[in-house]
Amino acid sequence: MWLSESIDSRPLRLLREGSGVAMRGEDDRPVASRVGVEVAAPAEGTFWRFDSAAASGLELDRTAALDLTVWYRGHRMVVGLPVAVTQARTTEWEAAPPAATRVTIRGAAPQAQAVAIIFDCSGSMGQRLADGRTRLEAGRAAVAELLDGISRSGRWDVSLWLYGHRTRWSRQRDGRYVAGLTPAGKVAKAAAGRAGQPFELVPGDDVEQVLPMQPLTAAVVERISATLAPLEPGGETPLYRAIFDALKTDFDGGRADIPGHVLVVTDGANDQSGGRSVTASSVEHQLARTSGRRRHPLRIDVVGFGYAPGGADRASRMDDVRNLAMASGGNFFEAANAESLAKSLRESLRVSRWRLRGPDAPPDGVSLGASLTLPPPPSGRATAYEALLESGENAPRRSFETEGGESIELYVAGGGRTLEFRRYDGGTEQGLRDSRTDLFAPSDPRRVLFVGAHLVSRSGDTVRFPLSIQNANAAEFSPRPVEAWVEISPRSSDGAIGGPFVFYDLSYQPNRPVPVLELAAVHWPRSADRAEIRAWFRFTTTQPDVALALADLKPGIERRLKLAGLPASELRVTLTPADTPDHMQLSVVETQVVTVGSRLPGAKVCVTPGCLRAVHVVEPETSRVRHEFTVRTEGGRIPPDALLLVTDKQRLLNGAVSVTSRGDVPLEVPVSGD
Repeated sequence: MWLSESIDSRPLRLLREGSGVAMRGEDDRPVASRVGVEVAAPAEGTFWRFDSAAASGLELDRTAALDLTVWYRGHRMVVGLPVAVTQARTTEWEAAPPAATRVTIRGAAPQAQAVAIIFDCSGSMGQRLADGRTRLEAGRAAVAELLDGISRSGRWDVSLWLYGHRTRWSRQRDGRYVAGLTPAGKVAKAAAGRAGQPFELVPGDDVEQVLPMQPLTAAVVERISATLAPLEPGGETPLYRAIFDALKTDFDGGRADIPGHVLVVTDGANDQSGGRSVTASSVEHQLARTSGRRRHPLRIDVVGFGYAPGGADRASRMDDVRNLAMASGGNFFEAANAESLAKSLRESLRVSRWRLRGPDAPPDGVSLGASLTLPPPPSGRATAYEALLESGENAPRRSFETEGGESIELYVAGGGRTLEFRRYDGGTEQGLRDSRTDLFAPSDPRRVLFVGAHLVSRSGDTVRFPLSIQNANAAEFSPRPVEAWVEISPRSSDGAIGGPFVFYDLSYQPNRPVPVLELAAVHWPRSADRAEIRAWFRFTTTQPDVALALADLKPGIERRLKLAGLPASELRVTLTPADTPDHMQLSVVETQVVTVGSRLPGAKVCVTPGCLRAVHVVEPETSRVRHEFTVRTEGGRIPPDALLLVTDKQRLLNGAVSVTSRGDVPLEVPVSGD
């Protein structure tokens, strides 16, 4: 037996299992042009399948009939067979497991800037905090953490100054105080001795630049941490001299074209008993002199760590420090503990952290560029959260909702004053191929959408179509629609190839910053090299025409339903008896009269909650749609809240956002071969 397009044409290749024929088709299955047929009594049915090349040729040529030729005992018999290319369209959906949501806030790389950090190592930094650490231990940990963060977030130049770290006062038995050296001071004295230099340091002059101004790299961060690690609380607080020297050394020459400032971490006011005295007015004069030659004026920020007034004189002197900082255009931060110290340091360098508010949100904030993870929300429910920068009372913030599995991304904009979302274009993975924007929702004129069709992916005869639904204003949050109806029609250069694939089960690609539907068309026609997409979206739920509790169905007993909007249609519902304790099968057959068969499917048919899998097969030749559902059971019983919902298609489309509502042509995307 063989099949051919005419009596004289070559036989078409057929797939043949176990034939022993050496020739193989595209899918590596054996093929044959002529096959033997067993003659048996009683008669037995058999079937063959064309290989992909033969099937594509018939589809492209729109062959109407084939010749079946049979040789039997020297007799040749030929009969014509009509060819009907099936119009059946299959779509499949599977429930996604609960998934966490990742949220990230990204900031644009800050402008290059230089900062001179002055760190107080005076004796009072030895006082302990509530967590048991000394002020010095908490301070150097906060500085190291800050520098490690900014070394990865922008172009920074940093210098490090210390004071009170090499000298200390010790009280003798007679009550007198004697100036001595800390371990760091003893090391410095030994080094001076080896170099043949005198070492006559007094507490009032104990100011040292331990790291010259230089680009901040990971290696420099390690050097700073290693420098701070062995320090012990020591001597006095020559604060003004340290600021004066930093202004003159670090900013009185180069780096005049980039912003710069001095950052002081101290637990007290200027306090020195000798050495070269520098006053607040001397610092102000040097600041004015240095800033006058710079493109960006310098500022001084002071972080008062663990500061307590301790008397009128000390409070007055601390007010002088505060006034110095404010007059320079800087800030004075009062940091009572290690946490507020870290926050003050970030605010001084204008390096923001961010955090989340909402159910089960992580309690701690993270730096820009880092991510936070939210737990999977209750199934089918969107949970509201708020992301905000930790940058003061009027901190930028944005609200959003998550249903699980997203990868929400926000960006710092407006010079740090706002947070915004961005357009998702698919990148190189699945870039946009066609789109529509400024699509208004008839039921809500305030909602305006951007809908994008992305690059498709193909695996065998299954083609996956990504379709993103985004806010037309890309800076605003893009929520997921609650209902959708999408029709994807196969096309070739000769026109339409059968009816559309219809999708209304919502399946989203994981880890996307915006909703991206994943629409899988099974048995995509091989000759279709492109697709036309019509889509409708709703953000409010349509009241279903039928809501049938599955627990009310008797397994094996068919239930028949009618829809008021589709009087010529009928739905036959059958629940299969359970053969496993964790799920059951539900079959729904939607039938319409032949004259309206082109409207198939005429309704959205779904099961919620508890649906594990859904398969929809549209059969225009029989004017019916077969819906097969796998439903979760509990101990072999269907939960009482599991419902079969049926909604008239036209009611769902009325008031929905449509990509063709303005008379636009459908979205079009190319579909490549295997």
